[in-house]
Amino acid sequence: MSGFGTLLKQYLEIYKISQVDFAQRLGITQKHMNEILNETTEISVDLMIAISLLTDIEPNYIMKVESKKRMYNYLINKFQNEKEIKNYLETFKIKQIYKLGWIELEDKTSYVTNAINLLEYINLRTFDQFEEYFDNKIISQKEIKDKKSTFVWIKRCDNLAKRQEVKTYNSKNLIILLKEIKEKENNNTIKEITKLLNNYGVYLVLEESLDKNIRACSHVKGTNPAIYINKNINDKAEFYYSLYYELSKVKSYFNKLKKTIILSQKNEKIQKQHQFALNEMVPKEKYQKIKVSIYNIDTICKKNKVTLEFAHFRLKKDNLIKADKQYQKIIE
Repeated sequence: MSGFGTLLKQYLEIYKISQVDFAQRLGITQKHMNEILNETTEISVDLMIAISLLTDIEPNYIMKVESKKRMYNYLINKFQNEKEIKNYLETFKIKQIYKLGWIELEDKTSYVTNAINLLEYINLRTFDQFEEYFDNKIISQKEIKDKKSTFVWIKRCDNLAKRQEVKTYNSKNLIILLKEIKEKENNNTIKEITKLLNNYGVYLVLEESLDKNIRACSHVKGTNPAIYINKNINDKAEFYYSLYYELSKVKSYFNKLKKTIILSQKNEKIQKQHQFALNEMVPKEKYQKIKVSIYNIDTICKKNKVTLEFAHFRLKKDNLIKADKQYQKIIE
C-alpha cells in the first residue's frame, strides 16, 4: 500500500516542480525529500502542514493516507497471512457489524483492508493497544466477558451520538431534568426523551449490544455526559431503570467519567445507583404503601400517581414477587 510520498511525487511531476526546489521551500535536505518520496521515512505533522500550505492538499488527507500506510505495514508484520487476519477480525464480529451497517468496508475481498477499516472504526493505531486501552478506559463492577464486542458497541454509540445536537450541560439542572422525565414518563417516546436530554446537554443513544450481558454505560463526551443503553431491553420499566441508573452515575461521578467509561451489566447493581433508580421510578414513601397492600396495587398506584409497571418492576427487583405468573395472579 502506497503512502503520501507516491502521491506527492505524482503531484510534483504534474506541476513540473523539481524535487530540489520543493525541498528548499519545505526547508529540508534533498536526502530527506528523497526519503519522503520513496516512503522510507514517516512524515512529521509539521511537514504535513508545510506540504499542505505549498500544495493546497488538506493536512487531514495527508495524515489519513500516511496513517493507512502505517496500519498496512503493521498488519503485514503482525500477521503471517490473510487467513490469520480473517480469524482475528472475527473476534470483533466484523461480519455481523458490517451487516448491521456499523462499519464500511472499502474492499470486502481484502482482509488487510478490512483490518485497516476496523482500526479506523475503533480509533486505534494497532490491535496491540486494545487490551491495555480497554482495561484503562472501561470500568465495570463485574468482569466483562466479551471485551471486543463491548468496545465495538461503545464506538457505534459514539458515532450515533455525533448526530445529536446537545446544549451546554449544567449539573445544577439535573434535578429539573429528572422532574421533567418523571412528569412525562407515561407519554414520552424514546425520540422525545432523547430530545429532552439533549436540551439539558446529555447525549442519549439506544443501540442493541452484541453482548446481551451489557445493560448501559456512561461517560463524558467532550464536556457533555453521554448515556448509552442496550436497545435489547425487556420493557419500558427496564429502560427507565437503566436511564435513572446512568443519570445517577452522571450525578455522582461526572469528573471520573471524563477519563473513563463506567459500564453497567445486567444483574449487577451499585447500591447507590440501584436505589436512586428505584426511588425515581417509585418514591420511597409511596412504595411503602404498595408493599403493605400488594393486593390493592392498582388502586394505590392510581391514587398516588405511580406508574403501575414501575411498581411491578420494583417489587420484582426487591424479590417480593418471585415470578411473573405468580405476580400476575396477585394483581388480577
